[in-house]
Amino acid sequence: MTTPSHAALESVAHAVDLDRIRALDGADLQRALQEARAAQQAHEENLERLIANRGKLAPAADRLSDTASSTLADVRAQLDALTGAVRASSQRADHVSARVRALDSAQSRARQALSRVQAVQRRASCVDGIRSALATGDFEAAADHVKSYRDLEADTALVQLQGPGAGEQTAAVAEARAELEVALREQLAAAVKANDHDAVLRFAALLGPVGRPAEGADAVAAYVGGLLQERARDDVREVDDAVNRPGLGKHVDCAGALTGILRDAGVAIERHRAPLADSLGSGAVAVLITAAHDVVDRHAASVLKLFAKYRALADLAAKVASGGGASSAAAATDAAQDANADIEAVLHEILAMCLQGEEYLRYVEARLGAAAEAAQNTPGGVPWPPADGDAPPALRGGALAAAVSELLSWYVALEEHYLESSVDRAVAIDDVPAGAVVSSVVDDALYIASKCCQRAISTAHVPTACAVLTQANQALAGPLRSALAARLSAHGGRQRIVANAPGALGELSDMGIGGWTDGSVPKEARDHCVAMNDLQVCAGHIAKLRAQLQQVSRQVFSAARDRERVDSVLSDMARTASDVRAAAAHAVDQVCAGLQPRLSDALAALAATAYHDADGPGAAQGAQGGGAESPWVRQIATEAASAVTWLEDLLTQEGYNSLVLALTGAIASKVEGAVARLHFSQVGALQLDRDVRALQAQLAPLSQAPIRDRLARLTQVATLLSVESPEEAMDLWGGGDAGEAAPDSGRGAAWRLTAVEVRQLLALRVDFSAEALMALQL
Repeated sequence: MTTPSHAALESVAHAVDLDRIRALDGADLQRALQEARAAQQAHEENLERLIANRGKLAPAADRLSDTASSTLADVRAQLDALTGAVRASSQRADHVSARVRALDSAQSRARQALSRVQAVQRRASCVDGIRSALATGDFEAAADHVKSYRDLEADTALVQLQGPGAGEQTAAVAEARAELEVALREQLAAAVKANDHDAVLRFAALLGPVGRPAEGADAVAAYVGGLLQERARDDVREVDDAVNRPGLGKHVDCAGALTGILRDAGVAIERHRAPLADSLGSGAVAVLITAAHDVVDRHAASVLKLFAKYRALADLAAKVASGGGASSAAAATDAAQDANADIEAVLHEILAMCLQGEEYLRYVEARLGAAAEAAQNTPGGVPWPPADGDAPPALRGGALAAAVSELLSWYVALEEHYLESSVDRAVAIDDVPAGAVVSSVVDDALYIASKCCQRAISTAHVPTACAVLTQANQALAGPLRSALAARLSAHGGRQRIVANAPGALGELSDMGIGGWTDGSVPKEARDHCVAMNDLQVCAGHIAKLRAQLQQVSRQVFSAARDRERVDSVLSDMARTASDVRAAAAHAVDQVCAGLQPRLSDALAALAATAYHDADGPGAAQGAQGGGAESPWVRQIATEAASAVTWLEDLLTQEGYNSLVLALTGAIASKVEGAVARLHFSQVGALQLDRDVRALQAQLAPLSQAPIRDRLARLTQVATLLSVESPEEAMDLWGGGDAGEAAPDSGRGAAWRLTAVEVRQLLALRVDFSAEALMALQL
């Protein structure tokens, strides 16, 4: 007996709980043995039943095997039959596909043959149609048959056609086509000779279908050009007779002749544009436009040259150039005025003809460009540009454009002279109408400048416009401004204004606020006020003129480069307006400086006010809670009113407001200077704040313009001085840096004071220590 190994015992120990087995007693073992025997007996009985059923299952399995073999054999036979049927169907499909391809190829050959037969029939029909149409004189039908035959020649089926009669038909058609072309040329020549316009268009249009569209276009262009040349020659001859033989008594209507020539060309182009485009293509329209313009270019230029000769423009330009230095006195004469009127009439004639020429050139450029674009995008018809290599005409390089440019050069010379002499005359006859506060020279000179500049811009020629605009600016910045400056400095007008200003209290109470009666104002003072008004009004008018001319130039010039050139010239006019405005401001400042000595007594009263004394007037008013201002406030307001109110009727509203604002600014500056030399207690500083507010309230009615801005710095000075402590001043200042920049006050207004000035102002308070002020982080 083999003894189990240790490893086997270990595996058994893991599979069976040996401790449990060791814990069993004899009864447990006996019971387990009985259960095992019972289970063995049950298994043996089950095995016996299975063995007994084996005999029944074996015959059934044999029968099933025989049946399955027979079924599988039948299935295989059916699959073989199906495979054969599919193979036969595939073969039949291949056969049918081959037959279809053969039929398709046969159909294609039949179609080609039919197409050739039809082409032969159509060609034969065209040959017969051409012969019969020529026999009956039906040129339209013959041309249509020729066009149809030419289309057949372009067909691939006919090109590949071979036959015994193909060559004879081609030769017959070529002969008939040549015969038709000869007939059309003869008919066209007869129509031109008979001046039968409709027939010319008819036979020229028939040259297109026979393959000669360029010949038809040239024929129409030559015919129309001949008509235009005949009429233009008559117009030029009439003008030439009137210019060179004035004894005939004919009126020289150069503008009418030019209008007729240009109008005839435009009507001819518009009349033939659509018919030619339909029959011969857009290239024929371009040929017609070129021919018409060639006639117009020569004859219109001749009219312009005759006009220049008739008006002796070269001599007139030389004359005005040599007499450009005429004095203002000479410009004021009636003869000079008559000469200017004659020059202006010539200017209108030149401008009218130049505008007509420019409008015509733009029209031709637009029509020719449209026709050329359509010809390039549409195949067939007359080619454009011409196939022979001739370049399209340069419209701006022709005789008409050169004549217009020459006229414009004379126009510039005459316009500049007219502008300069007219401004000189306006200066010479300058006058102040009764009851007016502005002299006539401002309106007259600005009207002349506006008229001349708008006339120059209307030429749509940038160099011309820029030249006249420059001359206008020079006239405004030169003669006009010099005349205004001379009036301003004449007769010591500023001193008379200062010397004749009403006294403070007595005279004001006698004559009332509003000043002198109209007749009692000294003439020198009135003239000086007019000169100041002229500068104010002139500056505004020049600025408005610049804006108006800029708007007009935007409507005339569309190219950005042209607009920039005009704007560059107009910028000089803006500088002129700025210079005149600066001169007006200087004149106001001079009058203001002359009136300031009247404030000396009031400023002395301010300097004597004891704002630092706790027992002074300011302290008493503060202790009583009163709001009365110090006496100097009333004195300054009264002196200011007496100094300027009498001028309100002599100055424009803008000029008067400027004077009041300038005087208010001077008052604020002088009061601030006086305040800087005083010392303040808190009560005195509060009184100063009330005084400043009262001063603003009493000066405000003097002007319709707000004066708050002119007193803003003084108001901030009073506000800072009235604080209770340096810390409150720091809060008002807003904690800004210690630099010179004034930070925002935090109350919607910027400080006008620097940090250094704030510290100096706070040092005027007698109750603030130097240590506290130095500790401020301004």
